[in-house]
Amino acid sequence: MNQAEYRFGPFRLLPAARELWREDRLDTPARLVFDCLAYLVERRERAVGRDELVAAIWGRVDIAEARVSELVVRARRAVGDDGQAQRIIRTVPGFGYRWVAEVADGAADAGLEPASGAMPAEESELPAGGAAAAPDVARAPSRRWTWMPLAAAVALAAATTLALWQRPRSAASDAAVPTPTATASDAPNAVVLPLRIDGPSGSQWLRLGAMELIAERLSDAGLRVPPSESVLGLTGRDGQADRTARDALDRTFGRALLIAGSAVRAGSQWQVGLETTTADGVQHRVEATHRDAIEAARQAGDLLLAALGRLPPDTADEHGDDEERLRQIQAALLANQLDVAQALFDSLAPDQAQRPAIAYQQARLHLLTGRHAAAYELLTNLIGAPEARSQPVLLGKAHTLRATVQFRQARFAAAAADFDAALDALGDLDAPAERGMALSGRGAARLATQRFDDAALDLGRARMEFERAGDAFGLAQTDANFGLLESQQGRIEQALPYLAGAAERFEALGAVERLLSVLDPVFDLHVLLLQWPEALATSDRQWALRERVRDPGQRLLLAVNRSTALAALGRLREADAVLAEAASLLAETPPTAARYYHAQRARLDLTLGRSAAAAAAADRALEAWTTQPDDWLRGQVVLARQRATAGTTRSARVDAELDAAAARDPDEVAPSLLIALAERAAVRGLPEETERRYAQALTAAGRRGVPADLAAAVAAQAGWLLAAGRATDAAALAGRVAPFADRDFECALLQVAVLQALGPQRTWSVALRRTQALAGERTIPEALTRAPAA
Repeated sequence: MNQAEYRFGPFRLLPAARELWREDRLDTPARLVFDCLAYLVERRERAVGRDELVAAIWGRVDIAEARVSELVVRARRAVGDDGQAQRIIRTVPGFGYRWVAEVADGAADAGLEPASGAMPAEESELPAGGAAAAPDVARAPSRRWTWMPLAAAVALAAATTLALWQRPRSAASDAAVPTPTATASDAPNAVVLPLRIDGPSGSQWLRLGAMELIAERLSDAGLRVPPSESVLGLTGRDGQADRTARDALDRTFGRALLIAGSAVRAGSQWQVGLETTTADGVQHRVEATHRDAIEAARQAGDLLLAALGRLPPDTADEHGDDEERLRQIQAALLANQLDVAQALFDSLAPDQAQRPAIAYQQARLHLLTGRHAAAYELLTNLIGAPEARSQPVLLGKAHTLRATVQFRQARFAAAAADFDAALDALGDLDAPAERGMALSGRGAARLATQRFDDAALDLGRARMEFERAGDAFGLAQTDANFGLLESQQGRIEQALPYLAGAAERFEALGAVERLLSVLDPVFDLHVLLLQWPEALATSDRQWALRERVRDPGQRLLLAVNRSTALAALGRLREADAVLAEAASLLAETPPTAARYYHAQRARLDLTLGRSAAAAAAADRALEAWTTQPDDWLRGQVVLARQRATAGTTRSARVDAELDAAAARDPDEVAPSLLIALAERAAVRGLPEETERRYAQALTAAGRRGVPADLAAAVAAQAGWLLAAGRATDAAALAGRVAPFADRDFECALLQVAVLQALGPQRTWSVALRRTQALAGERTIPEALTRAPAA
């Protein structure tokens, strides 16, 4: 029987047969991508709401916005569309999506049979990033505009959330125990799930608070217990281990004991029960009763240890009201309920707030909400407190967290010193997760100062410690740092898979903060490769989660990324609106983050023809930017400042910086600064100097091998050559960036300019149509739209 089909362009989609044909080739995408295409094309007469689409495809509506955006990106890509052109699937802002391509209904060719064995790939088989491989490069420019302030987020987001993963240890567990050599037996052998609670409405915090306490007791007794955040990421926040979750736990932690439990209020007493089944099928069930829920959970954990043949650890005298409140705070942070955590801190008596364990948690909350100065002060007081000296694990964690604060403020040397202090405090203690965090952070600090070999050693050691701790988050974080290490050394092809893979693991684990931070360098790599649709898709994933980011500086940088991608795709009004809305965050943002906003503001204003505004924004950016001759983005800001006034209004700061760059070896200067030197020489009427500086910029860009550098250098020099009547020389240069002309407007525009000067008309016409398709809201100079002379 013939199957209904939909024809559009070179494609035929057959919903009943679940086939997508591109001309005569079967090209069926993954299941969810196919479902998305079919649902939209079948309802092409109207817009489909986001929730409607989600419910139709996933069967529920509680799907992260990032996953929806990624699915639509893949659906567009499957039919030759993208987020810029939107020729087939159009975004309906604030609502959903609509199929807009013309469709011819018909019947499938009865003679065409599905390809033998052709089955659509499962969604899990698709790489979420969808990034194309980058060309080999010799050295990539250091993009400090995201990697240095937000390398803190990539390299140290794990450290800022250390309190969520690492349970507080009792005083007894801080005793010096030599670190054993890592072996296969170091794999986690007990996984604690959140407890089921049957009690008053105000007792739900026990789900995670008691989970942490029991995990702590098992860990202190010598069992390898993974961080609670890793468990919650795999099971979901409800913590129910259904078959899918159990499979995920087994894949991540091996065949560990799975410990489930409940806490039931019966009269004035709490009954806490725990149960598990060993690998040989032996079941263990224990129960403890006490009027205090925390004590009942502690006793139940100790009974389970005894049943497993383990000696329970000593119990420090630290429970009671303080202990209960600490567990409530931990539970709120684990659940990402930051307002609840703040309310709990506000309710503390002064003597409770000064407890080192509670002060540490409060410092972590300060950092999550962007209150860096408050976090630094609290941690400094904690590190100097005599009580902290007797708790080396807590002291090490405090140093690691303070290093995070300093890293986010680009104080890399101070951050490295704190990481050193953390490792000194931990000494030979059996604290693999904490040591892994300190090593990973120190590796990031060394990466920031380009000590690449030392960074690699630290990251390698960190990975070993995270393996021992069974810390899935730490392992993903280390892979992200390895990606940064590769990218900082110019190995973009190796970096992108590391970073994209880490992003997928963080998303699977529900780690929003770390997902956002690792997506930032992924975005950066797409920018360097002139992959603008992919950059926007990455920004879409970040943007969908922005409401969950409390730090105003990080929210501002998300807006900078989004504006950058939108502007590069010609969506100038949207790019402008994003920056205008984000301006309200500037008052709460430190200069080290605000400068990136001003840099993008300058570049966008220049594109929009607002020369005076562009010059002012560039000046604001440069005021907060230390001079670094090889800084890729800072050089762009200098270039934008110079172009904003077209050489008519001199800037003392820019002149001084260019004079300093001119005195350096060109190999040590960013191509953008070399372009600025050439353009300054051109304004001064020095053609030989102009050509020499352009040649240096082109050499530097070619040596680095990064498309963004090469495109900037070629466009600048070719434009100058065309103005000088040297069209043949300009054409030779333009050929070097012709491969990027199908995705980058500036490269496409250059091809039009060269062909307009040289012809032939047919080739110029093709280039003009391609550039018009990429232009968006950008204007193509009227002179270039006139056909070349015959």
